[in-house]
Amino acid sequence: MLETVRSRRIYGAGITLVLPLCAAVGYYLRTSHDDHVTHSTQALLSNDTDKLTPAQEVALWKEHAAVQERVHMLRRDQLQLDLEATELRDKLARARDRSTAGTGTGIGPGKDKAV
Repeated sequence: MLETVRSRRIYGAGITLVLPLCAAVGYYLRTSHDDHVTHSTQALLSNDTDKLTPAQEVALWKEHAAVQERVHMLRRDQLQLDLEATELRDKLARARDRSTAGTGTGIGPGKDKAV
C-alpha cells in the first residue's frame, strides 16, 4: 500500500485530515452534550416550583426521619456483624493454635488418645 510516493502522500494526507477532523467532531459532540445537560439542569432549577403544603412538608419530614432511622439501624447491624466476624476470627485462631500445639503430643484431631 505504501510502496509508491503517491500512495504515501495520499495516506499522509488522509491521516493529516482525518485525525483532526475526528478530534474536532468528538470535541463538538462532547461540548454540545455538556451544554445540553447544563441548560436542561438550569431550566429545571430555575423553574419556580410550587411550595409544599404543610401536609406534604410533614410527610416529607416523616419520610426523612424513617430513612435516617433505617440508616442508623443498618450501621448498627454492620457494627454488630464486624464484631461477630472479629470474634469468629479469634476463635478460629485459638482453635488453630490448639490443633498445632496438640499435633506434637499425639493428641489432636485424628489421633488416638490411647498410648
